[in-house]
Amino acid sequence: MKNKMIRENMIHKLTLLETCEYRKRGLELVGKYTHEPPQFRNDLFEIFDKLSDDDLLKLYKLKINIYE
Repeated sequence: MKNKMIRENMIHKLTLLETCEYRKRGLELVGKYTHEPPQFRNDLFEIFDKLSDDDLLKLYKLKINIYE
């Protein structure tokens, strides 16, 4: 990916989506808001940042299409 800012923006959006999913699953399972563990988004950022540009773009498109 040519622009690091675009890559970081995609990772940021992906971590937000994953956090929303975590909270939603908690609500469905226990019937109340479930806060994610400490450093959850930071850990996800590190994992997503290890993906190749192509894999990150594929994951981003997949996740975004789910919510459209």
